[in-house]
Amino acid sequence: MAKDRLRTHDMKLIKISEDKAEYSVSGGQNDQTFSFYVLFVKDTNGIWQIRFF
Repeated sequence: MAKDRLRTHDMKLIKISEDKAEYSVSGGQNDQTFSFYVLFVKDTNGIWQIRFF
């Protein structure tokens, strides 16, 4: 694996509703740890899409 590639360590559900799911994703790159907020939203066809990362 390339040293500069982001490695995902953990994905935790924060909150979920009928049409929205919020997650916290942590990972590491070059010996540093990062945390990201990810928001999934269900569209009018019922398909989950990433709205924010």
